[in-house]
Amino acid sequence: YDLAEPDRLNDAQVYDDYDFIFLNCSNDIAPGRAAGLRRWVARGGTLYASDWAYEYVSANFQGRIHFPGRPKLGEVGTVDVRSPIPGLIPIHESRPIQFDLVSWVVISGLGSSVDVLYHADCGKANCRSGRPYAAMFRHGQGAVYFTSFHLHAQTSEIEMSLLRKVIDHAALEPLTRDGIEILRRGR
Repeated sequence: YDLAEPDRLNDAQVYDDYDFIFLNCSNDIAPGRAAGLRRWVARGGTLYASDWAYEYVSANFQGRIHFPGRPKLGEVGTVDVRSPIPGLIPIHESRPIQFDLVSWVVISGLGSSVDVLYHADCGKANCRSGRPYAAMFRHGQGAVYFTSFHLHAQTSEIEMSLLRKVIDHAALEPLTRDGIEILRRGR
Protein backbone atom coordinates (compact mmCIF):
# COMPACT_ATOMS: atom_id res chain seq x y z
CA TYR A 1 0.00 0.00 0.00
CA ASP A 2 0.94 3.64 -0.31
CA LEU A 3 0.33 6.46 2.10
CA ALA A 4 -0.59 9.42 -0.06
CA GLU A 5 -1.06 13.14 0.30
CA PRO A 6 -4.71 14.12 -0.17
CA ASP A 7 -3.96 16.37 -3.14
CA ARG A 8 -3.08 13.25 -5.16
CA LEU A 9 -6.84 12.74 -5.53
CA ASN A 10 -6.83 15.80 -7.79
CA ASP A 11 -4.91 13.77 -10.38
CA ALA A 12 -7.30 11.51 -12.33
CA GLN A 13 -4.33 9.35 -13.44
CA VAL A 14 -3.51 8.23 -9.88
CA TYR A 15 -6.59 6.02 -9.65
CA ASP A 16 -5.44 3.61 -12.38
CA ASP A 17 -2.81 2.09 -10.08
CA TYR A 18 -5.17 1.14 -7.24
CA ASP A 19 -7.99 -1.26 -6.41
CA PHE A 20 -8.89 0.11 -2.97
CA ILE A 21 -8.72 3.66 -1.60
CA PHE A 22 -9.19 4.48 2.10
CA LEU A 23 -10.25 8.01 3.03
CA ASN A 24 -10.03 7.86 6.78
CA CYS A 25 -11.74 10.90 8.32
CA SER A 26 -10.12 13.21 5.80
CA ASN A 27 -11.55 16.36 4.30
CA ASP A 28 -8.24 17.93 3.31
CA ILE A 29 -9.28 18.87 -0.24
CA ALA A 30 -12.55 19.95 -1.75
CA PRO A 31 -14.39 16.65 -2.38
CA GLY A 32 -15.58 17.80 -5.79
CA ARG A 33 -11.92 18.14 -6.80
CA ALA A 34 -11.31 14.42 -6.31
CA ALA A 35 -11.02 14.13 -10.08
CA GLY A 36 -12.06 10.77 -11.40
CA LEU A 37 -13.20 9.22 -8.09
CA ARG A 38 -16.70 8.43 -9.35
CA ARG A 39 -15.40 7.05 -12.69
CA TRP A 40 -12.77 4.98 -10.88
CA VAL A 41 -15.39 3.31 -8.67
CA ALA A 42 -17.63 2.70 -11.72
CA ARG A 43 -14.71 0.89 -13.39
CA GLY A 44 -14.28 -1.46 -10.43
CA GLY A 45 -12.51 0.45 -7.66
CA THR A 46 -13.53 0.13 -4.01
CA LEU A 47 -13.74 3.25 -1.88
CA TYR A 48 -13.79 3.17 1.92
CA ALA A 49 -14.61 6.54 3.49
CA SER A 50 -15.08 7.19 7.19
CA ASP A 51 -16.39 9.95 9.39
CA TRP A 52 -15.39 13.42 8.08
CA ALA A 53 -14.58 11.92 4.66
CA TYR A 54 -18.38 11.72 4.19
CA GLU A 55 -17.99 14.78 1.94
CA TYR A 56 -16.37 12.63 -0.77
CA VAL A 57 -19.34 10.25 -0.72
CA SER A 58 -21.89 13.05 -0.61
CA ALA A 59 -20.27 15.09 -3.41
CA ASN A 60 -19.52 12.21 -5.78
CA PHE A 61 -22.43 9.83 -5.13
CA GLN A 62 -25.40 12.14 -4.47
CA GLY A 63 -28.49 10.58 -2.96
CA ARG A 64 -26.94 7.27 -1.97
CA ILE A 65 -26.08 7.88 1.71
CA HIS A 66 -27.87 10.82 3.30
CA PHE A 67 -26.27 13.08 5.87
CA PRO A 68 -27.92 15.91 7.84
CA GLY A 69 -27.12 19.48 6.79
CA ARG A 70 -24.65 19.63 9.68
CA PRO A 71 -23.72 15.95 10.08
CA LYS A 72 -21.01 16.22 12.73
CA LEU A 73 -23.53 15.46 15.50
CA GLY A 74 -22.01 12.37 17.09
CA GLU A 75 -21.36 12.36 20.81
CA VAL A 76 -18.85 10.59 23.00
CA GLY A 77 -20.19 7.21 24.08
CA THR A 78 -20.66 3.56 23.23
CA VAL A 79 -23.08 2.29 20.62
CA ASP A 80 -24.04 -1.37 20.37
CA VAL A 81 -24.38 -2.44 16.75
CA ARG A 82 -25.80 -5.41 14.88
CA SER A 83 -25.40 -6.46 11.27
CA PRO A 84 -27.94 -7.88 8.81
CA ILE A 85 -25.03 -9.21 6.71
CA PRO A 86 -24.14 -12.84 7.61
CA GLY A 87 -20.59 -13.14 8.89
CA LEU A 88 -20.01 -9.55 9.94
CA ILE A 89 -21.43 -10.10 13.43
CA PRO A 90 -22.96 -13.42 14.51
CA ILE A 91 -26.73 -13.32 14.19
CA HIS A 92 -28.56 -12.35 17.40
CA GLU A 93 -25.40 -10.71 18.79
CA SER A 94 -24.24 -7.13 19.01
CA ARG A 95 -20.86 -5.47 19.38
CA PRO A 96 -19.98 -2.17 21.07
CA ILE A 97 -18.33 0.65 19.15
CA GLN A 98 -16.70 3.30 21.31
CA PHE A 99 -16.85 6.83 19.95
CA ASP A 100 -14.26 8.70 22.01
CA LEU A 101 -14.46 12.04 20.19
CA VAL A 102 -17.32 14.43 19.61
CA SER A 103 -18.48 15.59 16.19
CA TRP A 104 -18.33 12.27 14.36
CA VAL A 105 -20.57 12.12 11.29
CA VAL A 106 -24.01 10.55 11.55
CA ILE A 107 -25.99 8.96 8.71
CA SER A 108 -29.53 10.29 8.45
CA GLY A 109 -30.85 7.95 5.79
CA LEU A 110 -30.08 5.71 2.85
CA GLY A 111 -31.00 5.87 -0.81
CA SER A 112 -32.13 2.95 -2.91
CA SER A 113 -29.87 -0.08 -3.27
CA VAL A 114 -27.73 0.86 -0.25
CA ASP A 115 -27.02 -1.96 2.19
CA VAL A 116 -26.68 -1.42 5.93
CA LEU A 117 -23.58 -3.16 7.28
CA TYR A 118 -23.99 -2.10 10.93
CA HIS A 119 -26.94 -0.46 12.65
CA ALA A 120 -27.81 0.45 16.22
CA ASP A 121 -29.00 -2.48 18.32
CA CYS A 122 -32.51 -1.34 19.17
CA GLY A 123 -32.70 -3.83 22.01
CA LYS A 124 -30.27 -1.65 23.96
CA ALA A 125 -30.83 1.61 25.82
CA ASN A 126 -28.50 3.59 23.51
CA CYS A 127 -30.54 2.88 20.38
CA ARG A 128 -30.94 5.75 17.95
CA SER A 129 -33.93 4.33 16.03
CA GLY A 130 -31.85 1.69 14.29
CA ARG A 131 -29.55 4.34 12.80
CA PRO A 132 -26.96 2.90 10.39
CA TYR A 133 -23.32 3.30 11.37
CA ALA A 134 -21.89 1.58 8.29
CA ALA A 135 -23.34 1.20 4.80
CA MET A 136 -22.26 0.22 1.31
CA PHE A 137 -23.50 0.43 -2.24
CA ARG A 138 -22.46 -0.66 -5.70
CA HIS A 139 -21.62 1.89 -8.34
CA GLY A 140 -20.99 0.38 -11.75
CA GLN A 141 -18.43 -2.39 -11.26
CA GLY A 142 -17.16 -1.01 -7.95
CA ALA A 143 -18.38 -0.32 -4.43
CA VAL A 144 -18.42 2.45 -1.84
CA TYR A 145 -18.29 1.82 1.91
CA PHE A 146 -18.93 4.45 4.56
CA THR A 147 -18.55 4.07 8.33
CA SER A 148 -19.23 6.61 11.05
CA PHE A 149 -16.35 5.08 13.01
CA HIS A 150 -12.74 5.31 11.85
CA LEU A 151 -9.27 4.08 12.67
CA HIS A 152 -7.19 6.77 14.29
CA ALA A 153 -9.27 7.61 17.37
CA GLN A 154 -11.15 4.34 17.75
CA THR A 155 -8.47 1.68 17.63
CA SER A 156 -9.79 -0.88 20.08
CA GLU A 157 -9.78 -4.48 18.95
CA ILE A 158 -13.54 -4.35 18.42
CA GLU A 159 -13.39 -1.42 15.99
CA MET A 160 -10.38 -2.96 14.22
CA SER A 161 -12.21 -6.27 13.94
CA LEU A 162 -15.30 -4.60 12.52
CA LEU A 163 -13.17 -2.67 10.02
CA ARG A 164 -11.30 -5.82 8.95
CA LYS A 165 -14.65 -7.49 8.31
CA VAL A 166 -15.78 -4.53 6.19
CA ILE A 167 -12.56 -4.84 4.16
CA ASP A 168 -12.97 -8.62 3.86
CA HIS A 169 -16.56 -8.09 2.72
CA ALA A 170 -15.33 -5.64 0.08
CA ALA A 171 -12.54 -7.90 -1.12
CA LEU A 172 -14.17 -11.31 -0.95
CA GLU A 173 -17.96 -11.12 -0.82
CA PRO A 174 -19.71 -11.30 -4.18
CA LEU A 175 -22.28 -8.51 -4.17
CA THR A 176 -25.66 -9.04 -5.73
CA ARG A 177 -27.07 -5.52 -5.52
CA ASP A 178 -26.56 -2.86 -7.85
CA GLY A 179 -4.06 11.04 5.81
CA ILE A 180 -5.31 8.51 2.69
CA GLU A 181 -4.22 4.93 2.47
CA ILE A 182 -4.26 3.36 -0.98
CA LEU A 183 -3.81 -0.34 -1.86
CA ARG A 184 -1.84 -0.90 -5.06
CA ARG A 185 -3.17 -3.29 -7.71
CA GLY A 186 -1.74 -6.78 -7.60
CA ARG A 187 -0.60 -6.70 -3.99
